[in-house]
Amino acid sequence: MSKRVLKKVANGKLSPIEALNQIYGSKPKAGRFIKLKMIIKDHMFVSGFINTLFFFPIPIWLSKPFIIKGLKEADMDIGLYYTIRNYSGGTKVIVKSEQAKIKIVIL
Repeated sequence: MSKRVLKKVANGKLSPIEALNQIYGSKPKAGRFIKLKMIIKDHMFVSGFINTLFFFPIPIWLSKPFIIKGLKEADMDIGLYYTIRNYSGGTKVIVKSEQAKIKIVIL
């Protein structure tokens, strides 16, 4: 089914948003909060301090001015912020390295 939908998008018969809705069903929920957990090896006090600061989820609207300013400085479209926010709900990013473990969850 997804191949047929993607062929329709390639031929211009279907918009990408409509194709997304056909393939995955309903529209995903928008991200509203960011939850951060960080474990830095050999620096347990710093890890504890950071995790205490980010114990509760942080509303995304608090960081909106900084994100939009960064997009303007990078000469990127501001609509990118709204597009990513609208489709990022339920996303998890896990970074594992030798020195730190970072988990970011967008709720």
